[in-house]
Amino acid sequence: MPVVLPLLLSLLPVANTTLVEPLPVVHDLDIESFYGKYLEIGTYAQWWEAGCSNTAMTFAKMENSTQLRARLTIECDRGFFHPKMRGQSMPIDDAVPARMMLTFKPPVGKTMREEFDVIMAADDYSWIVVGHPSRTLLWVLARRPEIPTYTLAGILEQLRQFYGYADVYTKFSCTKHSGADLA
Repeated sequence: MPVVLPLLLSLLPVANTTLVEPLPVVHDLDIESFYGKYLEIGTYAQWWEAGCSNTAMTFAKMENSTQLRARLTIECDRGFFHPKMRGQSMPIDDAVPARMMLTFKPPVGKTMREEFDVIMAADDYSWIVVGHPSRTLLWVLARRPEIPTYTLAGILEQLRQFYGYADVYTKFSCTKHSGADLA
């Protein structure tokens, strides 16, 4: 027994290393181009988004702020019910504005405070990808209700290959939008 215990204790640090590498982020995030309304193209659906269509997120610059402090509004359509969540985002580190702390209140439940990262963006900010360090949350957002199929396929493949979203092809679901341009 005296030999077994040190051996088992020596394995603890190895057995408990479930840390995930931080997500790569958009390092040259242009704050002014980032602000505005985005429509959800697809997501790893969460309980607060179940059954939603026409989902949109708006990042609006907060008055008197020179940083990426934004008011966040998340809207979705559930037919008879149109929940709207409000919150705010701010950079965790001013040197990396794409790594944000978001605080928001889902329609039901307690206020959530989580890190979210802008991990990909089109040069013109026509679409962005927002992820979570755990790789369990993901949103592909765009200024219009749809993006070209080849663009979405490229985004999903990059997420799988380079961002650690190994199950992106099974967990990702597209969001339905009505025919009107909601942007």
